[in-house]
Order: sequence, then C-alpha cells, then structure tokens
Amino acid sequence: MLQIINMLKGKRIIVFGTGNAAEKIMGKLRVPADYYVDNNPQKWQDKFLSKPVRNPSALLNENKGSFFILIASTYYGEISEQLRIMGFRENIDFFNTLNWFINPLELDLEIIAYDETEGIFKKISGMLELGFYEDAKGLLEQYQSTFPFDGRLYSMNMLITLHQGKLDEVRGMIADSISGGPKNYEMNLEFAQANRSIKCGSYLEAMDKCESLILKWSNTYDTNVISKIADFVAMIEKEHMSKILEELSKTMLVENLSEDDNEGTNVHLMLDHFICRRFIEALSNGKGKNKFIIFYDYGQKRHITKEEYSDIIEIQITRPYEKMLLQQAENLFCEAKAIYVHYLHDAFCWLLFKCGVRKNLNWVLWGADLYNHLNMDLYDDYTKRLLKDVNCEWLPLNHGAQTDSCHEIYRKSVIRKMSRILTWNRGDYELVKKNFITAAKHEHFFYNNPVDFSMLDAVRDSGRNKYDFHKEYKYVFLLGNSGDPTNNHISLLYKLKEYNRKDFCVVVPLGYGLREYIDILIVEGTRLLGEQFIPLNEFIQPEQYSQILSQVDAVFMNHRRQQGAGNILALLYLGKKIYMNVGVTTYSTFSDLGIKFFDIEQIGREAFEDMVYFEENSASSNRMLAKRHFDPDIISESFSRHFF
Repeated sequence: MLQIINMLKGKRIIVFGTGNAAEKIMGKLRVPADYYVDNNPQKWQDKFLSKPVRNPSALLNENKGSFFILIASTYYGEISEQLRIMGFRENIDFFNTLNWFINPLELDLEIIAYDETEGIFKKISGMLELGFYEDAKGLLEQYQSTFPFDGRLYSMNMLITLHQGKLDEVRGMIADSISGGPKNYEMNLEFAQANRSIKCGSYLEAMDKCESLILKWSNTYDTNVISKIADFVAMIEKEHMSKILEELSKTMLVENLSEDDNEGTNVHLMLDHFICRRFIEALSNGKGKNKFIIFYDYGQKRHITKEEYSDIIEIQITRPYEKMLLQQAENLFCEAKAIYVHYLHDAFCWLLFKCGVRKNLNWVLWGADLYNHLNMDLYDDYTKRLLKDVNCEWLPLNHGAQTDSCHEIYRKSVIRKMSRILTWNRGDYELVKKNFITAAKHEHFFYNNPVDFSMLDAVRDSGRNKYDFHKEYKYVFLLGNSGDPTNNHISLLYKLKEYNRKDFCVVVPLGYGLREYIDILIVEGTRLLGEQFIPLNEFIQPEQYSQILSQVDAVFMNHRRQQGAGNILALLYLGKKIYMNVGVTTYSTFSDLGIKFFDIEQIGREAFEDMVYFEENSASSNRMLAKRHFDPDIISESFSRHFF
C-alpha cells in the first residue's frame, strides 16, 4: 500500500461513510481523516472515530484538488453517482477504498469468495490505471495467499509486469486471456473454508477439505496444484500434530460408542492372492456375514473368481473407477458393519477415499503396504548392484521417497480414519503410529498359516520326505522366503562361500517375486556355490514345503523389514535356528515373547560349527512359545471375534 499512502500524503482526507466498512478501512490505511460525511442526517454533528460527521454538501465548500474523498461504504455505486453529479471525478477526486484490499470487511471467506474472485481483475486494473504497480503486486500476492488456485494468477502477474514496460499490444492480449481464464471459484472457496477451519481449531475438517480438493483436481494431472495442496496438508500435520491427534481420539471414541456389533455385513477389500483365498475359505465355515471386493490384475493367475465364490465383486486393479462397480462398492460400504482392508493397496486407498468411508475401518497390515511408504533403505549394496545390472533401477531404492503425492494423501487420509490395525507384530503397529497420524487401536491378528502346525507334525511323524537334501549334504540352510529383492540374498551367499566347505547346501525359495531379479540371482548363486545353491523356482504346495522346512538346520532371513512371518513361525515350531537383522520389528516382537533369534551379522564372523549348533533347550522353548501364541485355536478365536 506504499504507493497509495504516498498519494494520500499532502492532501486532506475526507471519508464518505461512517459504518463498519469505514472503521475497517481506516484501521487498515492508518491515515488521519479531516472529517467524515454521511447521507444519514441523524449522524450529522455527531463524531465518528473522534472526527466530526457532516452533510455531504459540505464537500462543495472545499477547494477541489486540495483533498481526496475516500468512499468507505458498500454503497459505492450510489455514492459515486452522487459525487459525479456534484462535479467530482472518479480516481481523481474520489476513490473506492474497498478495491484496495482483499476482504476489507473481514467477512467469512465463504461469503466473499465469489465477489473477490469476480472482482480481482477490476481491482488490479484500477491500481494499474493509477500507476500503482507495486501496490497492484502486493494486492495480487494477498489475493493469491487466499485463493491460490485461480488459473489467472500467472496472467495477472504478467500484466502488472508489462504495464511497467508499457507494452500496449501485449497488455491487451493478456487482459483478454484473464477475462476468459479459469477462476476455479469452487476450489478457491473450499480452500478458503479450509483456512477458516484452521483458524477455528478444526484441523481434521481443514485436512478433509484439502483432501477433497485433491480428489477433484487429480484428474487434471496438474501437479503444481496437487503439490500446493499437499504442501498445505503437510504444514497442517507438522504444525498441529498434537491437536489433530486429540481431535482424532475424541472422534474415534464417539464412533466406537455408536458401533453396533450385532448387525450388518463385514466387507473385505482384498487382492487376488492365495492367502486371501485361504482366508475366504476359512470364513465360509463360520456364521458371520462377509462380502468381498477382489482386485485382480488382468492377465495374471487368478486365485479367487466369481465362479467359485458368490459373495464377491471383481474389480480390475488398473480400472477401479468404472461407474457401475464404484456404485456397487459404495452400496456395500454404506451397509457394512465393518470394513477390513487386507493389504493397503493404492487402489484401495483411492476407492475408500472416493466413497467417503469414515468409520468402522480396519487395516489388516501385511508388511509391504507399510514399508513401501516409509523412508527406508531396504536393499543392501550387493542387491543394489544386482538390480542395476538387470536394469531394475526403477525400483525405489529408498522406499517412501518417490511416492506419488496424490496417492500418498489418499493413503494418509485413509490411515487417519482407521479404527483398528490388525497385525501380530506390535512393532509394525508402532511404526504406523510413528509415521502417520492415527488414533487406531492395535489388535492381534494372524492369518491361518498355509504351513500349519498339524501339517508339520504329520511330516515329522511320518518320516517320509520327497525332498532329501541330507542325502548329499550334511547341513541344509534356508535363505529368504521369496524372490523379492528385499531378501538381500547375494550378500549372504558371499559370506557362506567364505566358509569354503562342500558339506552344506543353500535352499532358496523363489516361487514368486521379481522375475528379472530371480533370473540373475540364480546365475550368481550358481556361480558362487555351484550345485550347493538350490533354487526352488516354482510355487510349492504347503505339504511339500513342510517337508523342505523339516530338513533345515539353520535359516537366514536378511530382510531389513518384517517379512516372511509364516515361514518364520513354521520354522520356530520345528525348532530351527533362525538368523535375522536385529533392527527388524519381527526380531523385537518375537523376542518380547521370549523367543530366541540370532543376529545375522554374525554370519561370516563366527565359526561354522557355532553357526549350525542350536541347543535343544532353546529349540524346545521356541517351539513351545510359538504354539502358545500362534496356536490354530487362538487364530480361530481371533477370526470369531472379528468376522463371525
């Protein structure tokens, strides 16, 4: 406002208007008025802001050119016409002070959003006509901070710049583009409402409004707009974390009190996966009402189909937006007693967000659906080099650092609305609490293990085994649980090679995972260990896999995150010696139960004899504790509590 203030200096100031507008305007201008005029005779001879109030006819007694008339009233049209009749000129003798500010009357933004959006170009143009370029910039900056999604902002900035250069022709072109430019009025209004919610201390409401904006805007692929809103949401989270959690806890408490545990259907969002198939089969024997939304990948092997299971909706994972399927899903959500998300896939987050699901939402946490969205380095140097060799550098080497901002906001929003997080691993739950805003409660849950205890007992008692690795090798080692690069196989193979022995083999399950990685791992493993490297390159049925696990002498799990829990549990029950990274939540969670693991960093450092030795007392204790905490009866009780 520096240029306007300088213009007013040296002139007497007479203000037309004595209402709220005049009070607000003079408070912002901070320039002294000689006196005020008003059309209301009852105010004449009174004082306003310590100055006299007079009849507008008093203006005719003043020397023109020695004073300015500042109209500070919402009745500008009528007053300006009155002054013209009296011989005064607009923007020479009198001015509309309401055009010098954004929201000068400090009204709720929802009330003034339309008028400000429609009027900003006129305000900017008025200042440019007066030659007040810097004030025009300041006004536009003020407008942009309140309405950042107006598609005309760039053009208006350019117009101000070109006015200073007096490039008339270009000015005209830009003015035309502004007149027809997108005002994004509704978006600016919602953003204004979000700002108001923050001022009122309603942070959850503000975040909901911003996330709704992203959903509406995401189809335009305007990354600048999405980034602006994402940054704004991140600011709210960072600056008001404790208040948000406090709000969230109160909201969850009210919703939990209103839950009806006796009616309705459980709705499950699931991937087309063999674990989910076994889960559906387990539920089919119960009395609860359960329906399933299955996301499948076109062209991939199907595990769950409508031909076999009637209570499912099938959605292609790359086409979740089909209108009919969306409507079916939304209807299910509305009628649901509870919603269970088995693996928090991006497509699930989008669907839940799109349908506005807000209560009785439960996350059955798998592992990758958490760790792929944390800022963690999951690969060691050997694995990184291997991925580079097979041109798989597109994999995010630093998980969580390259995620799409739009999908991450959907994910954060859904996690914030979770009522419960179901996982056997307390450490994973704590990681969720540390990295996301949520008041969700932890509940212990474990899927039925494909390799269950009774199957392991049968293999042990029968003495029969299709796989007889001990026929050729004294010691059998198991490395990893899949062909996923997060197993970090290669570094362990190098360490085992250093023992320079021919009496052991290394069995490596590679039935699923990244194909490019699996292929080069087999080449490298064979190069390092020859026939001692035994890749299991196909999916193996649970009964046969049990036979393999029963022969193992030591197990190496070189993941940097929780992974392979089903394998680990089966191996504990069999009394096998297990090495893993001590920083993994699996290590701490099982250790808290009294189960004994070994630090994988000892491989290559300790003697071979120490590596293969496992005292019987520890093996028996691990077996007993695994059965106590993960017995099928306990798992069945958990199923009944949640789903029946």
